[in-house]
Amino acid sequence: MWQKSIVRSCCEIRGRSYPEDCTRIYNPVIEWIKAYSQNSSPRGIDFNFHFQYISSSSTLSIIKIIQELKTCGEKGFDVKLIWNYDKDDEDIKELGSKFEDSLGISLTYNAI
Repeated sequence: MWQKSIVRSCCEIRGRSYPEDCTRIYNPVIEWIKAYSQNSSPRGIDFNFHFQYISSSSTLSIIKIIQELKTCGEKGFDVKLIWNYDKDDEDIKELGSKFEDSLGISLTYNAI
């Protein structure tokens, strides 16, 4: 599920991600982030991720989303990436750690 709130600058992607066409699902999110960063003055963006399952092809799309958010941060936006995971799901938690290491980002972890 993809939700956004322009008023609060809060976005969320959650659920089980294994679409047949990740580009069709996630490109609108990427395009929204690009447009937002080009058409808004720098301010805070809270971006929440909460996956129960994520396929490898979805992972590539999430990397692109995080890269766009990182670019927003470089433009002066205060970007906070929140990585929610079910408290017993070490695989999803570990995926967040891999994103941090490979993309040079910082995540706020929230065990639910």
